[in-house]
Amino acid sequence: MKKNEKTKMKFFAHRDWYILHFILITIIGIVSIINLVFVWFFYNNYLENFDHQNDIIFNQHGEIESLKDRIKQLEK
Repeated sequence: MKKNEKTKMKFFAHRDWYILHFILITIIGIVSIINLVFVWFFYNNYLENFDHQNDIIFNQHGEIESLKDRIKQLEK
């Protein structure tokens, strides 16, 4: 091999590494953004269901209190 051929191969090897890193970082970035969208969507649904669950529990406590009042009225 001549001296010029070695330097050319070395230059191409470095360029290939830069291209590979660029591709990998781009893929990781895209996957991260997709992951954030999914997490946001499911966490949003979780919060809505959690609030709905609290409303159900609150309504159940209200019903329990009203049933206690009815029992007291029936006992009189």
